[in-house]
Amino acid sequence: MPDTRLVRPSTIASIKRLANRLKRESGIAHHETLNLAARQGGFANYRHAQQQLGAVQPRAIRLPAKHSLCIFLFTGGTHRAIGGARLSS
Repeated sequence: MPDTRLVRPSTIASIKRLANRLKRESGIAHHETLNLAARQGGFANYRHAQQQLGAVQPRAIRLPAKHSLCIFLFTGGTHRAIGGARLSS
């Protein structure tokens, strides 16, 4: 296995690969190995690497459901709702 101290990651993907390798080899927590790998690439920490490399992903926005479902029970010519649920697509 190559010496990970010689690797200088320059992309977010290579920082993540190195962090995973460091985690397997040392048992250190993943968030810590991300910071270690980023520092090896010349960044202050993983967040700094994301900002510098333009890899910050926007947080997911929860949108309201587009569809509703309502179930009706038909008995003797009349109907009434017995339940309903909202489904999102």
